[in-house]
Amino acid sequence: MRIALSLILFLVGHVQAMSFSMQERCYPELTPSCQTMVLAEGVINKETLAQFQSLTHALPAGTWIAFTSPGGSLVGGMQLGQWIRERGFNTIIGSTEHSGSSCLSACAYAFLGGVQRLLPPNSRYGLHQFRGVEKKIGSGNTQT
Repeated sequence: MRIALSLILFLVGHVQAMSFSMQERCYPELTPSCQTMVLAEGVINKETLAQFQSLTHALPAGTWIAFTSPGGSLVGGMQLGQWIRERGFNTIIGSTEHSGSSCLSACAYAFLGGVQRLLPPNSRYGLHQFRGVEKKIGSGNTQT
């Protein structure tokens, strides 16, 4: 158990911070099916919001944001979701050549900011109970 936890912590520490690029992506569920959208890939951290704002400040409402992320900073994910909602963007769970279609943990909060949200077939959307860094937070405190 201890070895598995150490390996997970090692891998999480070496995952790339979220990066953004403009790409044309095609999904049969969208109209039109091929659109230029923001691909958001990697771990959400405290710099993610500022980087995303810099790229998207001039994009029109209705722009699609395609997420593929294992999560990261809970606060960062919530802030990203708030900016997405304020700007009127839509969200979709995407995939890349390097990673599958998943939006997990803190990414799930960013994804929820979308005015329209789409989970394509075989995509993964995952939430989990959070825990505090400084002290233990019991399930009774997190479920209110």
